Amino acid sequence: MKKADWLLAAGVVLAALVLWLGIRLMAARGESVVVRVDGVERGRYPLDTQTPIETWVDGVDGRNYVVIRDGVCSVTEADCPDGLCVRQGTISRAGEQIICLPHH
Repeated sequence: MKKADWLLAAGVVLAALVLWLGIRLMAARGESVVVRVDGVERGRYPLDTQTPIETWVDGVDGRNYVVIRDGVCSVTEADCPDGLCVRQGTISRAGEQIICLPHH
């Protein structure tokens, strides 16, 4: 490979990196957490809120405690038998989900 080939490859990689960073920064703004029970939207909360949001969500056969703080969302308490929704951890990006099957 010649010097021009290396410069072209480096330019393509740099352009891809700049595009990726731009998309990530634009996507981080205005994201929200959507809470659904049986496919019906029960609430929509901003992910980038300055004040923490803590709320109980009533499901089909129980309740989950949802906490949104510091740009992440998590289920911290649930009265479902398996508690998998609590152990799923936090979410912070578009497309991520926390699912509680017993509460729908």
